[in-house]
Amino acid sequence: MLARSATLPSLRSSTGFVSAARRASHSPAAVPARRPSPPYLPPSCILPAARSSLRDGVRETARPRPATSATPVTPAIASPAAVRLFRRAASQGVRAMASGDESAGLVATHGEDSCIFCKIRDGKIPSHKVLETEHALAILDAFPMARGHTLIIPKKHYAFMEDMPEEESTQLLKLLPAVSKAVRQATGAEGVNIFQNNGGPAGQLVFHVHVHVLPRTEADGLLAFGKSGPMIAAEEAKEVKEAIAAALPSNL
Repeated sequence: MLARSATLPSLRSSTGFVSAARRASHSPAAVPARRPSPPYLPPSCILPAARSSLRDGVRETARPRPATSATPVTPAIASPAAVRLFRRAASQGVRAMASGDESAGLVATHGEDSCIFCKIRDGKIPSHKVLETEHALAILDAFPMARGHTLIIPKKHYAFMEDMPEEESTQLLKLLPAVSKAVRQATGAEGVNIFQNNGGPAGQLVFHVHVHVLPRTEADGLLAFGKSGPMIAAEEAKEVKEAIAAALPSNL
């Protein structure tokens, strides 16, 4: 019995070992070093990663990206009231479309009294005007997808392109070559997208006709359209082209 008990630690010594271990675990040397906090990025470095922009844009996600000379951050509209109005109109349109009530979305966002582009036209909201003619305005997009992103808008209020009389649409679209060339030269862009979102399913959230002039570079990652589908069958092509031709005005 004596030999066996001599080989086992006493209860007192075991308790002392545990206490020592507990004290060691709470000592400053045993506390793991706190991870350094990530570097602080000021609000000016938070750039929109996707929008449709409301721009027709449309969905606003943000990712931190340090501002560099290649990606300057310059808000197109500095007025907080303008930004709030713009976002409120957009959110109303999104909620209406999500509920399936497209007409409610149009009323919320395309009535002339609440239209942000009409307020810009009337000088009630500040903007960065690039060009003004008798019939149209060219302004910088308030939430640009790229530096130099420009919008061309008619001064008269039309929700959709097909609502515009021929004279008005002609006056609007004839500015495209000059504005596109100027945007490309001013920004050093390698290319330019010219597009117009017409209707909610196409991404339109401000229901006042506007044409986007978007400068592009090879690596900007913007507007990644889906791949083309298979070649259209002859029978389908005949049916579709005849339907479209029949819907065109006879005086063209």
